[in-house]
Amino acid sequence: MSRPLPLVIGGALILNTAAGMSFLSHSFVFGVGHTERPILLLLVLYGLGCVATWWAFLSIRPEKPELVLSKRMMWILGVSLLARLFLFSSTLVQETDPYRYLWDGNAVLHSVNPYRYAPSQIDSVVYPTPREETWQASARTEEGYEVFRRINHPGVRTVYPPLAQGLFALAQWLTPWSLLGWRFLVLAADLINMGLILSILARARLPMEWSLLYGWSPLILKEFGNSLHLDVFVVLALLLMIHALGRDRIHLAFVTLALGGLVKLAPLALLVPLAGWVWRRSARYALEGMTLSALILLAGYLPVASAGWQVFAGLRRFLGTWRVNEGVYGLLVAIVPEPAGRWIVWLTVGLLSIGGTWWLMHGPMDLRRVWVAMLGVLTGLFLLMPTGNPWYFTWTFPFLTLVPVRTLLWLSGALGLYYLDFYFLYRGVPHLFQWVRIVEYGSMAVVGAWEFLRWRRSRSFCRSSTSAIALAAS
Repeated sequence: MSRPLPLVIGGALILNTAAGMSFLSHSFVFGVGHTERPILLLLVLYGLGCVATWWAFLSIRPEKPELVLSKRMMWILGVSLLARLFLFSSTLVQETDPYRYLWDGNAVLHSVNPYRYAPSQIDSVVYPTPREETWQASARTEEGYEVFRRINHPGVRTVYPPLAQGLFALAQWLTPWSLLGWRFLVLAADLINMGLILSILARARLPMEWSLLYGWSPLILKEFGNSLHLDVFVVLALLLMIHALGRDRIHLAFVTLALGGLVKLAPLALLVPLAGWVWRRSARYALEGMTLSALILLAGYLPVASAGWQVFAGLRRFLGTWRVNEGVYGLLVAIVPEPAGRWIVWLTVGLLSIGGTWWLMHGPMDLRRVWVAMLGVLTGLFLLMPTGNPWYFTWTFPFLTLVPVRTLLWLSGALGLYYLDFYFLYRGVPHLFQWVRIVEYGSMAVVGAWEFLRWRRSRSFCRSSTSAIALAAS
């Protein structure tokens, strides 16, 4: 159950902030008026959306979960849908990644391996087949050139895995050299995600109202509804995995997780914990699941194998040099040289995955423990990575809606401060953003410490907001 007033007022605020963001987005014109862009006003709306979501969430009483589509649930779903429709017509705000999606998708449609050439090579490469020559001619059109000039890092080969390339191609088959097809695919995946969350919550006998943590989240609305990030399909794959596990479809869980790894590599960090948990039940299932995953990954990369090791050239560049809005990594490289720091990060991520596996193999065979372990692994991955792009944190939301840790909900709001990087950059003082990062991650640490102390004082595991296992079961 929940108090109706926070839901009503919170939902109204979400609708107003979404409409306001959509309106302000048209002031973000590519390449011009950088200092006039209303970044601060956009962040005010983002903050209001966070307050509205948290207030509504805190009004929910998990002791008596609402498991049917009541009037409150219809309101939550209606607000979620309308907010996405408001943002459907918005202009990209401080984002260019979707233009790389357009470029890669058009290349795939013309049978060009996107891993062989960087976009900047379009005029310097002699393409061997007539179909590839058609691609070159298409890229030289006015529409193709307009997409090319908006691509970030055009000299770097694509970093996106093969299934992502297939999604890009599908969008470009629908609407060549246009974002419209991609917008429809992202919206469809986003709505499917909402449906899956409702189904998972109902089956786990958790309050369906917790779905507003995804449906109303300003981070989700900004990064999927406006910025159109590919990560919406990572979230879809993770939700399908959770859905499969809840229905005891072990092999399907491995399949969906591997497919998520063909969209972005992050879900692969969860393969070992999943296999470890399944191993306790059946070693055969675990081995079959890992074999299935390996075969799916191999099958995904076979069509682009003609590029050889260049398939991973862009990814190596990304993992080896990119650095933005980093959390723990920023502290690490203050102590050790950066190349060593990156190796330490990836080693730590591996140890984190192994640690989650060990925890799952030494406790009750409770599915909720899987959610907690996987949330911990993905959160650790995000905090350790040299690239703390806000949309990467969306990977945690399939688990965060089931395990509502307030510290992480706070972080999802604080990550909106990332956009101040552009504000300072446009004014010639980019060094000031380091203080923003201190607030961004430091505030999370403060909230985390408060939450931990609150749990210790309560001396009751089931009353702790950090103890989502017992909270969900209460």
